[in-house]
Amino acid sequence: MNGLLIGELDQLPEEERKASHPARREYLAPLWTHVLAGVGPGLDTSEAKIVIIAV
Repeated sequence: MNGLLIGELDQLPEEERKASHPARREYLAPLWTHVLAGVGPGLDTSEAKIVIIAV
């Protein structure tokens, strides 16, 4: 399901696209947290989440 939210997002009507934002964030946050941990070893999980949200 989450793969559909990412890959077919442009096919959704505007209202559903906006409603899907929290689900996309929940799906992608752990992935990006893991990526950031690999690039910045001194970055803890809380700091990585802040960076992700800021970007």
